[in-house]
Amino acid sequence: MNKLCQHIAPAINIAISSGNKIYYIELPNEENGKLLIDLYDPLTSEVKKQIDEKCQDLRFWEWEGVPHNPAEKGYTCDKCNIVLIFPSRKTPQMP
Repeated sequence: MNKLCQHIAPAINIAISSGNKIYYIELPNEENGKLLIDLYDPLTSEVKKQIDEKCQDLRFWEWEGVPHNPAEKGYTCDKCNIVLIFPSRKTPQMP
């Protein structure tokens, strides 16, 4: 994980150690230029507290969503253009 980004790797490790999993990774594209990492489970208050304490270089954000896209919370590393996204509700497992 350290090769990914020294700023966001600890946040990913905190989420995974709490039982969360990476759902999807979207590579940077011409529209946004950011690497997007989607997780399965919503952000818990305990995980948020740990990330806030240990990953102070990250910017926390919340998005309220729209009818066709649900709300999300996450962290962005503005130095490395990497975004960690937690869904508002648990992502359904693939069959």
